[in-house]
Amino acid sequence: MEFKKKKNSEINNLGSFVENLIIIFIIFVLILTVLDDIAIIYNWPISIRNIMLILGFAFDLIFTIEFVVRIIVNANHKNVGHYFFHQRGWVDLISSVPLLLLDSGPNFFHYLFGGASGGGLMLQAIKVVKAIRVTRILRLLRMIKILGKIHNTDSHMANRHIAVISTASIVSIIFVYTIFTACGYLENTGLQKTQTAFFERTIDKIQNLKSEMNGSDKHDEAYATKLFKTLLGEKGKTDHPVMQIYLKDKLVFSNYAEADLEKYYHYNNNEKIENRFSNEGNVITYKKGDIVAMFNMQPIVAEKTKMNIVLFCAIVFMVISFMTVYTRHFVQNVTDVVHVMKRGFETADFNLEVKVKPEFDEDEIFQLAQIYNEVWLPAKAKEKEQDPTTDTGGLTLDDFI
Repeated sequence: MEFKKKKNSEINNLGSFVENLIIIFIIFVLILTVLDDIAIIYNWPISIRNIMLILGFAFDLIFTIEFVVRIIVNANHKNVGHYFFHQRGWVDLISSVPLLLLDSGPNFFHYLFGGASGGGLMLQAIKVVKAIRVTRILRLLRMIKILGKIHNTDSHMANRHIAVISTASIVSIIFVYTIFTACGYLENTGLQKTQTAFFERTIDKIQNLKSEMNGSDKHDEAYATKLFKTLLGEKGKTDHPVMQIYLKDKLVFSNYAEADLEKYYHYNNNEKIENRFSNEGNVITYKKGDIVAMFNMQPIVAEKTKMNIVLFCAIVFMVISFMTVYTRHFVQNVTDVVHVMKRGFETADFNLEVKVKPEFDEDEIFQLAQIYNEVWLPAKAKEKEQDPTTDTGGLTLDDFI
């Protein structure tokens, strides 16, 4: 019994239910990606951010499993190379496995066993995690395939062409963004330098204040707190970059109630003083002698995160442009032309001419169409008249060529 060999697209199809479920997951993960950034910008409570962390891990795990399953299925048909290079398996790879291993996986593990999510752990220190997470946007490329089928069901060439062009464009943008992020070119250096200078000045003022207080009887906590508030100014609670100041292991200034710290930051009161914000990427801790000061980096982090949303919106706009503008142009000026000529070659009674647009008459496809109109169709009609008993009048492409 002879089995018909499956097409590559059929081999890579995991079934309508699974494929539709994956599309739903892609939509949710794209929404989650934007919400992750909004949560950082507006400093949402840790409880909400932890839920999004768990969801992010779940989606990355699902997409990693999907990639592995597709590799196994294609391997059984000796089709791995075609899936990886021609059906964008490499996109499935870089938008799943690195995220699971380098971002959501370590964060989820730390959330379970470390008491708080780590914000990228060591990778965040080298400013790469955020750029890695942006690769989730590549999942939009799977949506292009679906939208392409809706736009023009019969044109496999158009779907594949748009997928290649959009993949190259989006990957190029993300690659450049990743390199610029890793090299620090997208840092808000002005704001960061201003904040850092402020931190240094504050530490010096605290050091001088400490020296003035030595030898006096004014070491009580209430008096020190008053002095520090006067020294640091009154910007109104959470607006001030100074979060906490400890002097000789005593809390002498706090801009937040402990309940607020636990609600909005990864804060562990059971740790050593200098380690209480060790899992919080938005807080920087300075230690100088017996002084420990914590500063809020939220404004700087929020400014950096806004770039992710700008990038996401730019890519979405690009995808929509490809689907609504470029796809229509390609179909009307390439695939529709090919479709008409193909029907004319195959069907004896199909004599529709290709409309050659004057503005595109120098394009090779329309030059070929002009030959089809002026040579092939008349020759076909003439041969049909001479031998009406056959479908094509005895004319073949060999005669044409």
